[in-house]
Amino acid sequence: NLLLRRSKKIGKMMSRLLPLMANVIRHLSLRFYGGLRNGDSPNQIYSLYSGPGASQGGYSKYSFDQTRLTGQASAEFKGHAIKLGFEFEQRQERFYSVASRALWTYMRQLTNRHISGISQDRNTWQLATVNGQFQDTVHAPAFFEGVDQSTFDRNLRGSLGLDSNGIDFIVVDNLDPSSFNLGMFSANELLNDGNQYVNYYGYDFQGNKTKRVAAETFFTDEKNRPMNAFAPTYVSGFVQDKFELEDIIFNVGVRVDRFDANQKVLKDGYVLFPTYTAAEAKAAGFPVGDNIGADWVPYMDDVSAPTALLGYRDPNTNIWYNADGVPTSSASLRSGGEVQPYLKDDKISINSFKDYTPQVIVMPRLSFSFPISGEAVFFAHYDVLAQRPGQTGGASASLLAGQIADYYYLQNSSTITVTNPNLRPERTIDYEVGFKQKLNDFMALSVSAFYREMRDMLQITNFQDAYPTTYSTYSNIDFGTVKGFTFSMNMIRVRNIRMTASYTLQFASGTGSSFTSSRNALSAVDGFTAIRALLPLDFDQRHRIAGNIDYRYYGADNKGPGITLGEKTLYPFSNAGANLTFYIGSGTPYSVNSLANSADVQGGINQNIQLSGTPNGSRLPGQLRFDLKFDKDITLGGKAKLDGEGNAVKDATGNAVQKKQYTFNIYLQVLNALNTKNVLNVYKTSGLPQDDGYLQTGVGQQAINAAISGDAFTYLYTLRMQNPGNYSLPRRIRLGVQFNF
Repeated sequence: NLLLRRSKKIGKMMSRLLPLMANVIRHLSLRFYGGLRNGDSPNQIYSLYSGPGASQGGYSKYSFDQTRLTGQASAEFKGHAIKLGFEFEQRQERFYSVASRALWTYMRQLTNRHISGISQDRNTWQLATVNGQFQDTVHAPAFFEGVDQSTFDRNLRGSLGLDSNGIDFIVVDNLDPSSFNLGMFSANELLNDGNQYVNYYGYDFQGNKTKRVAAETFFTDEKNRPMNAFAPTYVSGFVQDKFELEDIIFNVGVRVDRFDANQKVLKDGYVLFPTYTAAEAKAAGFPVGDNIGADWVPYMDDVSAPTALLGYRDPNTNIWYNADGVPTSSASLRSGGEVQPYLKDDKISINSFKDYTPQVIVMPRLSFSFPISGEAVFFAHYDVLAQRPGQTGGASASLLAGQIADYYYLQNSSTITVTNPNLRPERTIDYEVGFKQKLNDFMALSVSAFYREMRDMLQITNFQDAYPTTYSTYSNIDFGTVKGFTFSMNMIRVRNIRMTASYTLQFASGTGSSFTSSRNALSAVDGFTAIRALLPLDFDQRHRIAGNIDYRYYGADNKGPGITLGEKTLYPFSNAGANLTFYIGSGTPYSVNSLANSADVQGGINQNIQLSGTPNGSRLPGQLRFDLKFDKDITLGGKAKLDGEGNAVKDATGNAVQKKQYTFNIYLQVLNALNTKNVLNVYKTSGLPQDDGYLQTGVGQQAINAAISGDAFTYLYTLRMQNPGNYSLPRRIRLGVQFNF
């Protein structure tokens, strides 16, 4: 009996391990000699460049459809110039991506998972013998464990003509890639509890376009997990009236925008599951004070068996309170290491969501001007502008196209930054006042002061002590201001020359330059949900000078110098000219790091942010740019038609019939004529565009010494630092022709 028991244990272990070990040994041998399996990628060269033979690791596609209807009308009535209009827009955005290379590893994991056990039928066991002598080994066949079989394994066996419930051992790498397709998986398998191999909306998990379904279908159809396309609706209307009142010219109007994201959003960003309110907790017998809001969320001592009420959170402001209604921190309400909300249900469902609340924004606009004297005019305007969420600061509409899957798998996800489908439009309030002064008959000077206030801009936000896990998303919490002065001079054409020039002094500050600018700071400070300090914005350019000089010969009386050939004089510069555009600007801000980090150029290295000084406390070099263009118009036709005798052809009214006119504009354009190497970006440790300073540090010297070839590593690293995106484009020369008819 002892021998039999030992044999059973050994046989069970061997029946599990032998096929797997043989497969693993083959793969290890292959990798040892530099071979690649399906889905493998060659090693990178010092994490700087992809290895020879590297392939694309994924696939994605995007679909955008838009229906747009606009209309405008205008009328004049008793000195009023009235204009009105409307706009309707319905978008349909779809996205799909798949980590195709990673699927090979995943297929190996899903295959044969159900045959790790051994058959319990002893009649199928076989004793290992040599010359009739028992060798202390029992071979037991694999046992089919139906609950462990993956959908992929079952479908793969069927496609290979094997028994779908069979125990044949399949080696995925021995099969031709054409043996597989995404339809063999289930949606749950590819979503992989949040560590997704596919990402989609408007497509199914196989990449096929889908029609719109009810949002709750995601929870009920576990096989397909459908997620609708992002289909926001935008409607706007405006009315504007321009009139004059005692030398004052008014332009008054109002625009109303309505934006509907047309999707589900979380009822409460701090709790993914349905919760009771303070009023319901009071009805259940818990002591709730009269100073507690009825809709506040109660937090208990135990989420599964609550016995004591520890505090509350106001879902409208997300301010935390203790049991007496005194403001406190979320950390003070933790029990067992985390907060414990009073839950109605312990899982996420459609009851955790509500419809997006359409955003209606009223935007008044007012401008007026009036003469100060016979040669000066005062002007001013006030505008409120709005734009749809996720359109600035490097953001995209995908920040708004949040899907239920992001929240459904949130607590299992390896990355806990998700999109936010509940974003609001961003607003800008713009003020400007100024005056324009006539200097002489052909030149005027304009001086204006402006102030812009930007509200509801996007910024990453920590939902600290959210339940069941802390996560980050994007919220309308950023704001900024831009203020300054503009001086401009405009000279109308005098003989051959026309000029414009302007100088702007600007100060731009805010809480964030982009929707991810606070990410590193938030991850380093426990308990902070957002950074609210005012800092210089990335586009804070203090000084900017721009201008245009145009010199040309035009018209019958201004043909330019002529060349006489016999009795005929040619005017090569007639209808020709030169145009110079120039731009001079001071540098924009950037943050200096105190620690050099190879993540600037190497892949797979975590960025180590250690600021030196204040964020955006340093400035890039200034910008200088000159663009030059020479062009000439050549006109063909346009003269009177002649008959066979050389007389002008006339129409029925006696007017001469003109030939159709054609115009060719031949031009030579020189962009960045001085070939100025403007610096657009620098490495934040060194402040240089061509060297991050890493190789000169002690850590960099260690990396050189540890490399297979220190010289090769130094050369390749130095080469990788030469990023052309750190500079503006060089001189470019374009020769072209425009044809007008």
